[in-house]
Amino acid sequence: MAVSQPTTPPGSKPEQPARTVRKRLKREDRDREIALAAMAFFAEVGFDGDTRELARRLGVTQSLILRYFPNKAALIERVYQEVYVGRWNPYWESIIADRSVPLRDRLVRLYKDYA
Repeated sequence: MAVSQPTTPPGSKPEQPARTVRKRLKREDRDREIALAAMAFFAEVGFDGDTRELARRLGVTQSLILRYFPNKAALIERVYQEVYVGRWNPYWESIIADRSVPLRDRLVRLYKDYA
């Protein structure tokens, strides 16, 4: 029993899967793109998430991520800086330090302002 093979018409090329063409980005734009994607990725899967999976989701190679962040710890540090340190408002320190206001009220004010 012969198995039939799909054939292409003479003179035509077989169909190739569509390739996504990635645009070259400036270094700071690519760095930011990776950091933003890492924030969403780690929020979804936790810090145990694999950088290969992150690269797959971004549509880039893992080596490209490692060109910007030498290891996973550096990427996690960047996420921490973006999510926590980068959003800190120095004014909040004055809210906490104002002992003329009860601690509970200071904390409520801080958390409302933060949110």
